[in-house]
Amino acid sequence: MTQTQQQSITTTAPKQTKTQSPTPTQTQVQVPAQVQTSNSSGISFQVIETAAGNATSQTNVPKVHCSGLVCIAGYAKYLDPALVGTNGTAPRFLISRDGGATFAHFDAANAATAAYFSQSPNIIGDGKGNMFIIISANANKSAPVDAIVLKFSSSNNYAAPIYKTAITDPTAGYTKYSAAFDTARNQIYFMNYANSVDGTSHNNFFVIDAGTGVQKKAVALTKTHGSDYGHGLQYANLAFYGTSVFAAWPSYVCPNGPSGSCTYESIQGIRSDDG
Repeated sequence: MTQTQQQSITTTAPKQTKTQSPTPTQTQVQVPAQVQTSNSSGISFQVIETAAGNATSQTNVPKVHCSGLVCIAGYAKYLDPALVGTNGTAPRFLISRDGGATFAHFDAANAATAAYFSQSPNIIGDGKGNMFIIISANANKSAPVDAIVLKFSSSNNYAAPIYKTAITDPTAGYTKYSAAFDTARNQIYFMNYANSVDGTSHNNFFVIDAGTGVQKKAVALTKTHGSDYGHGLQYANLAFYGTSVFAAWPSYVCPNGPSGSCTYESIQGIRSDDG
């Protein structure tokens, strides 16, 4: 980023959703009548599938995106209750082809991400029939490594990913991340809290070419101050105003290291006018 400006921004920590229920085994999700509800505005709601714990936690990201009548929804589901965080949850996806009236399991996305543990995914789109799924990726359910980007498109009726590529940075797969699509430049921004993990500085802002999936840029927006994790980046937010890109995050400090008490110290913001 060549032009930056400090901002004072108020943000809200993401909510966590915790429900418990057996996993449906059928591809087409059948919703019992008793869990269908509506509100005073006449909008109907259906329980499609429930996931125990951490279904949407940690990631301040868009989890549903629609292009025309096609909508993709994503969440995280515990595979092993004995494990926690990204070591125990896997991404899961649903797809609707009738504007959200009904949903089915999105088998193409579920198969493409079956090898990974992840927090809840990012789902964004370009407004032209292309939608992108981004997950943190503990490849083969091992240590955190890259993040994975999948492109789905109306050109093949969302039948299979157009590409599956990695954000190639050894800390890109850490949790607490967010993504946004830049329609003016046809590129994806991905931001995480990697440099808040071990007291050293890592890349935590990435730019991906949406057409090819090629990583164009990786930079460290913040730097920590060693053992106290000073100014560590937490819940990332990305937004646009015109062609300007805004990133914001709360910073924190841990005087006694990561196992001690940590304090949020400020809200930081930065602006780029050139992407």
